[in-house]
Amino acid sequence: MNKQKTFNWICLKDECQDAPWKGFHEAIQYDYASEADKKRGVTTTKAVMVCKQCRHTMLHPYEKVDKSNSSLWKHYRKHNSAIPLPPMTQSTIDNLFPRPSNMSGSELQRLLLETTVTCNWSFDQFEVEVFRYLMRRGYPGYNIPKRKTVRRHLTSGAEKAREEIKSRFENHDGHISLALDCWTSSNRWEFMGTTPPQCSMISVLKSTH
Repeated sequence: MNKQKTFNWICLKDECQDAPWKGFHEAIQYDYASEADKKRGVTTTKAVMVCKQCRHTMLHPYEKVDKSNSSLWKHYRKHNSAIPLPPMTQSTIDNLFPRPSNMSGSELQRLLLETTVTCNWSFDQFEVEVFRYLMRRGYPGYNIPKRKTVRRHLTSGAEKAREEIKSRFENHDGHISLALDCWTSSNRWEFMGTTPPQCSMISVLKSTH
């Protein structure tokens, strides 16, 4: 650490090569808080920036509440007028999150139905304004369904699923064990049904003789 005393400040380091920092020494400045302290020889310290070209002393950005280095840039450009202003960037919520990929209306409808079943949503979920606003923000241009539409699609989807399961069972040439099952969902809905153990809507496990 280089401790070169000049006037009333001590240079601490000179390492950063990025503008505007490379045009200044980072230093500790010694000063008197009042005339009484000056008579007693009591000094105070603060972090400062010292221009390498004109020795102008400025308050270190870290000493400021907002940590702004705008004054450094202003003074730095006095000695380096050809340096362009740094580009101003402003993040928005649209920049923070990637845009959704192209999705058809039918695919979005299918995902909403699957989410409704998986999460045990009530149909009233699609009437909540905050939820509808979220969907409009995430999928602009799509028609967000309401409870009656979701109920209609879910009813037809359930009927289609039942027909598919029935067809799979009818075309299955192995043994299928059925069991009566009762369960309660996370939102306290109670269900009872006949289920094939270790089977699902997607596949039926075949057993051999």
